[in-house]
Amino acid sequence: MRNAKGIGCWVLVLGLAACSSGGDDTASDDAAGADDGTVREDAAPDAADEAGPADEATADDAVDAEVGEDDAALDEGSADEATGEDAPGEEGEASTAPGETCATAIVLHDGDVLTGQTTVGMADDIDVGATGGCAAGRGPDLVYAATIPNMSTLTITVTPEAAYDASVNLIEGPASACTVTPLSCAGNANSSGPGVVETLVSINFSGMTRNVFVVVDGPTATDAGSYTLTAAIR
Repeated sequence: MRNAKGIGCWVLVLGLAACSSGGDDTASDDAAGADDGTVREDAAPDAADEAGPADEATADDAVDAEVGEDDAALDEGSADEATGEDAPGEEGEASTAPGETCATAIVLHDGDVLTGQTTVGMADDIDVGATGGCAAGRGPDLVYAATIPNMSTLTITVTPEAAYDASVNLIEGPASACTVTPLSCAGNANSSGPGVVETLVSINFSGMTRNVFVVVDGPTATDAGSYTLTAAIR
């Protein structure tokens, strides 16, 4: 009987031990679950999600900054274009109006009728007195170029406005001859009076083609005005 009781006690003790062992396994499983990285795997994406918008915002800011720099460069380039400060070849260049000098003379052809011509605003580039075959030319002047073939005649007619006293001089080329002092002329026309038509005629019997310059001027420094010029080369 005592043996039966002893066996029963051992059974009871073993049962309690088994229960205790099962509880420990459950706790161990929970602890293992906490340490096996499962929670960390779940937490890592959350951290990445939280960091993602910040990283995207940083990238967006960088792009915005780069675009802003490009816009600023474009604006600066537009400003340069507007001011013309950086335009190539512009600095130091001086333009000479057609007819200002013999080098930029207006070319004449047979039958030309040039209306609205004027010496107003032009410079006195060819300043001559009534010497060397020239008519007095002390005012602003306008220069034309013509070619006279051999055995041909150049006829220039200048019809000035009523208040303009014009004078006309003919200079043999090349253009450098226009700057020689004293100046020599191959012909002239000056009827000495405002509004009077001036006609210059030059016949070429030289046996070769002549290149000449026709200078429309005024006898005094204040003589300037508008006129019509006609040319005949025949």
